[in-house]
Amino acid sequence: MDKFEDMGVDSMEKIKSRVDYLEKTNSWYFIALERLASLWDMDKDVKLYRDPKFLFANARKHLQQFMKFRTLAFYLVEEPNNQFLLEDCYPESDRGFVEKEVLYQIEQGNFAWALRQSRPLVVPDQNSDSELILHRVATKSRVAGMFVGRFEGDVHKVLVEQLNLISIILSNTAYAIENGSLFKHVQNQNLNLEKTVKERTQTLENQARQLKNEIAERTKIEEELKRSNQDLQDFASIASHDLQEPLRKVVMFGDRLKDQFSEAMNEKALDFLVRMGNAASRMQTLIDELL
Repeated sequence: MDKFEDMGVDSMEKIKSRVDYLEKTNSWYFIALERLASLWDMDKDVKLYRDPKFLFANARKHLQQFMKFRTLAFYLVEEPNNQFLLEDCYPESDRGFVEKEVLYQIEQGNFAWALRQSRPLVVPDQNSDSELILHRVATKSRVAGMFVGRFEGDVHKVLVEQLNLISIILSNTAYAIENGSLFKHVQNQNLNLEKTVKERTQTLENQARQLKNEIAERTKIEEELKRSNQDLQDFASIASHDLQEPLRKVVMFGDRLKDQFSEAMNEKALDFLVRMGNAASRMQTLIDELL
């Protein structure tokens, strides 16, 4: 009986231990889900803050909630050279360590291998003092950067679900960076378009102003020409009137001389009268044409 009782006690303890483990695991999942839900709040915030440093600071905050890191660093791809630059490091005093470690991991081929993975890559540092986690920050279309974390403790004891959460957080960060980059691109396009429209509008306004000035100048010239023509016409009218009166006198007295004294005149005097009459006729014709 004692043997069976001991077996029953052992079974109860195992069941209780299993229940405690499940409760602890479920509690962790519940907290994890709540924190994952807060990522959507971060996504709302990045609409106001397009700076990658702000995004990395938010990602760092969420990563620290799921795992204990001694060091967290984010590399950002600089376009158009596609170079990886250390954009964010916490604590800042570990910047030299991170840069040195990344150069070592590049030489070992681990950095390039991590870029081809969609999950965390765990590697030892060059002194084998601690474990590093390399994880690309990427969307489906482009690589935005690389996360480098120095883990505090034994990374092999970390749950697979925790590593998956790292992937979710970094993927969310990558899409936020991409959205920010697209926003800046569209914003720059709008600024360039606005500048182009403003320049074209200014050009059209200048051309319209120049055309308006030309029309005003031409109208002024036409008015002056019209006034000049009117003055000339008035002058011609006055001049013709002043010229026609003495001309009529010349013709009238020439006709009288011819009618009354033609018999007393010799042939040469008569020829002078004829020439005088012809000249008067030509003069009359010129005056008529002038009007």
